[in-house]
Amino acid sequence: MLVHYGRKTLAQAVLSQSSYYSCNDPRLHFGLGACNTADVDIYWPNGLRESYKGLAANQLVTLREGVERVTNKGWDKRS
Repeated sequence: MLVHYGRKTLAQAVLSQSSYYSCNDPRLHFGLGACNTADVDIYWPNGLRESYKGLAANQLVTLREGVERVTNKGWDKRS
C-alpha cells in the first residue's frame, strides 16, 4: 500500500507470516503529520490495483479487495 500526502509517499505491506502462537496485526498505521487528507494506492496480491483519493486523516479505514470501502461502526467510546 502506498499513501501519498503533501509531497511525501509512505509504503507499508500487510505480512501474513507469523511464528508459533503469534500473529501479525493486519492494520497499517500511517502518520500524516499536519496533513488532513491522503491518497491511497493498494496493490493486491492478485494484481488488482485500487486507488482512493482524498481520504480524511484521523480515522480507521477498512478496505476490502474488489469492494468499495467497508463502513466502520466507529470506536467504542466507553473505554
